[in-house]
Amino acid sequence: MVKKFSDLKIEKEDDLVKYKIGAQNGTTGQIYLSDNLVKAGKMPEANVKKYATNIEAVTDLLNGNIDMVIMDDPAAKGYERVKDVKSVYTIITNENFGIALPKNSVHKDAINNALKEIMAGEQWNEIINKYLLQ
Repeated sequence: MVKKFSDLKIEKEDDLVKYKIGAQNGTTGQIYLSDNLVKAGKMPEANVKKYATNIEAVTDLLNGNIDMVIMDDPAAKGYERVKDVKSVYTIITNENFGIALPKNSVHKDAINNALKEIMAGEQWNEIINKYLLQ
């Protein structure tokens, strides 16, 4: 993500190598940058700035100290609602998340319905704000 009124555009992954990018240390975004761009020799390690939290990275972005921030999509969407930032590119990592249940669990439908309900309502924003925007 970048500042809301930035004209910076990313059309392909290799465009990222020109910029200073912030990421929460130890996250899949930071690891992705390190493994796929830095270790591949495409991007100087100095262009990846690591932070303890996403909010520190976003603050540094808004203060003009870095060009963009990489983070998980749900967190990015949350920040777009509360900060002057916007997403400009999505790295496809094929990460999937799920809830493990025993095969043929009687709870599957109830869990899926509850998740749909939560994600459609204001509770979802509260969860994002509480757990992902810190």
